[in-house]
Amino acid sequence: RRGPGAPPRKAQPYLSPSGPLRDRRWFVLRDTALAWYNTDDDHTLQAPPKVMLSMSGYTVRETVEPGPARRSALMLLPRAVLAQPTEAPERAALAPKSWYIRAETDDETQRWLELLTVAIHRADQQQAAGMAGPSRER
Repeated sequence: RRGPGAPPRKAQPYLSPSGPLRDRRWFVLRDTALAWYNTDDDHTLQAPPKVMLSMSGYTVRETVEPGPARRSALMLLPRAVLAQPTEAPERAALAPKSWYIRAETDDETQRWLELLTVAIHRADQQQAAGMAGPSRER
């Protein structure tokens, strides 16, 4: 599908923990923002992302998927949720969304961990310097 002169791939596919093909998503990391597309074609055709998420205020944690496969996965969590007591569900409901992400291989998941960690650090530095806006979820 990619012809001569096409831009290089900047994303890796996402497969949900349940594994069905219909749950795949395509993520593109752009500096300090994570864009979520339904398919690689949406990204390639420059369709607007389904979600554009600023990494400022998030943390990424490595986890292991439950079940026999025990595959590596990532949790992208808003730090505000981590700091709030669990007895305040009304505040947790208003907090930014948490994300559970895994790539097709454990090596790709490790690469995403590295890239997201750098993007979060950069976004937090920009936020502290007054250069980044609030998280943008659609």
